[in-house]
Amino acid sequence: MNVTDLRCPSCGKGMRLTRAACTDCGITVEGNLEVSPLGKLSREEQQLVLALLFSGGNLTKTGEMFGISYPTMKNRLAALLEKLDAPPPPPKPQVGDLLDRLERGEIDARQALDLLA
Repeated sequence: MNVTDLRCPSCGKGMRLTRAACTDCGITVEGNLEVSPLGKLSREEQQLVLALLFSGGNLTKTGEMFGISYPTMKNRLAALLEKLDAPPPPPKPQVGDLLDRLERGEIDARQALDLLA
């Protein structure tokens, strides 16, 4: 059984992992066991995440590994983030807003440049 998507074979609802056993020594652990957020992804989704890490976060290179375009890669990444319940990234500040903050003395030039990066 694939533990990345535990579904009841009868009703199709999600199942909880409640038992784990060591095949070498026979120790068994029972209870409500947690699966990491990445462990909840399908194998294909996990491969995509690994490829993204190996490419240094480069969506173009990752897309090339899978034979998909940059926009498709961006959409798949957004879907993964949604599945993981990750908050959306904060919007990039507008240049005009940063200039206003600079003028008011809220930030210095270095901070403004860092926020633009």
